[in-house]
Amino acid sequence: GEAAQEEAAGALFALADEVNNRIAITDAGGIGPLVTLLGSTNSVSQHHAKGVLVRLSIESANRALIIKKLVDMLGGMGSTAQEQAAAALANLASDSAENRVSIVDAGGIEPLLSIIGQKENSKAKEASLAAISKLVFNSEVIQSAIIEAGGIPLLVNSLASSSNAKEVLASAQLYSLAANALSQLAKGNRDNQIKITEAGAIPSLVAILGALVPELQANAAECLGNLAAANPDNQHAIARTGAIAPLCMLLRDGDDEVKEHAAAALWSLSHENKPNKDTVAKLGGIEPLVTLLVTGTSDSSLLQATGALGSMCSKHIENRESIAKLIVAKLASKSVMLQTPTGAVRLLT
Repeated sequence: GEAAQEEAAGALFALADEVNNRIAITDAGGIGPLVTLLGSTNSVSQHHAKGVLVRLSIESANRALIIKKLVDMLGGMGSTAQEQAAAALANLASDSAENRVSIVDAGGIEPLLSIIGQKENSKAKEASLAAISKLVFNSEVIQSAIIEAGGIPLLVNSLASSSNAKEVLASAQLYSLAANALSQLAKGNRDNQIKITEAGAIPSLVAILGALVPELQANAAECLGNLAAANPDNQHAIARTGAIAPLCMLLRDGDDEVKEHAAAALWSLSHENKPNKDTVAKLGGIEPLVTLLVTGTSDSSLLQATGALGSMCSKHIENRESIAKLIVAKLASKSVMLQTPTGAVRLLT
């Protein structure tokens, strides 16, 4: 019964702390039943089973077998089992590149995308998006495999389809994961930029910039920046969809990470693009960029502010003069601001 399963899983969890016991559990065929137990309606049994599998996966020989069992579990057994299997795969994918390759080799991409393609926003869908967002990390081979399996339209369709604030808030984590995965696919890859844009991502990304969820705002801004980078067609498309105004607002009012990604997006949008430079200036984007340059809390935020201001200055006399005046005013108003990185000076030379 359930009580016996719970007790047995708890005992195995304690035993799996020792290497010899991990080997014994595996040799006794314990991995399959433990993976099955992830689909249990008993949350304590689920928790214990997950803990045992994490400990068993310390042994590299066990990892491939665990991953294969988890991938098999994605194909059926109900949404609870799918959710737990996808969540376990997401955790394994975040641990190492080796695990990510093993998940792909085990045939994990197709069933994960199949769950993502479900119409309803479920916990299983959210966990599958988490797994895909981990799999695409820094791997062109895996990214290509996901795209070949039809991943881009499924990810775009997983973005918010409504501007209803209540609906967006309820599914914010799901939308955030989809935006993150698309952002990684777009980064430095012109073909992917085009495919994502053609799939209709831009309006949804711009819409969710207004969501009152910092992680979602940051991921949407990052994705728009990666879509616009060195891509004039996307620069214009994103600007036409109305992204610059909310990006300027986030640059003023967002949290630190949101400001950083908003600055990066404005850098990409304004690069060698005079109409977008004019729009950023008109909508008040220069002053918060200067403020971020002076008060940024990380090296990355300073880099993005410097890059965006440099882009705004380039071949644009009016912006250069505005930025120079603002920086001088900031420096004059507070002595601590004299510690501003030298990048601010280089902008004006």
